[in-house]
Amino acid sequence: MAATPVEMTNSYVFHIDLCGLALHNEIKVHVECEKTLVIRYGASYNRDALTKKFDLPQNANVDSTSAVFHNGILFVTVNKFNRSQVKVIRVSKAEN
Repeated sequence: MAATPVEMTNSYVFHIDLCGLALHNEIKVHVECEKTLVIRYGASYNRDALTKKFDLPQNANVDSTSAVFHNGILFVTVNKFNRSQVKVIRVSKAEN
């Protein structure tokens, strides 16, 4: 399973070559622990299925992940958080 992640301005796009796979319903895409993209395909997800994992950057917005299977290529898009969506926490000095 060849894979090429590409960083775009507002997202990360993963191109995963699944040559020989004909059915999109043989592919499962999910995110583990809010930081790892997991792609599993073939053999109806049993122990013979193949798995590929990608560590996602901290600014990946996993709630906006989408996947499209076209001509043997799986395209998975993970949007980035906008800078305005990143919460900055102010650190204050403790009083004695």
